[in-house]
Amino acid sequence: MESTTLNSQERVFGYTLTDKWNETNEMYLNAKSHKDVAEKLPLKSVRITNTRYREIEQTGKYYRITENKRGGQAHIYEIIN
Repeated sequence: MESTTLNSQERVFGYTLTDKWNETNEMYLNAKSHKDVAEKLPLKSVRITNTRYREIEQTGKYYRITENKRGGQAHIYEIIN
C-alpha cells in the first residue's frame, strides 16, 4: 500500500503566478524549500529582492511562493525567459 504522508523533510507550499497584477488560483506543492518549489514550476524564475518586486508588482510576471503554515514566509520569483 502506498503512503500518502509527506517526507519528514518536505513541507507544503502554496504558489500563484501573477502577470501584470492578474493572479492565478493558488496551487500547492510539497517540497523542502521555496527554491525547490521554484525549480519544479514550469516557467524559469529567479528570486528577487523586495525593491525589485515593488518595481514589477503591477507590470511584471512572477511567482509568489508561500510556506503553508502559520506565519509562513512568502518569496517572490520573477519569471525570466
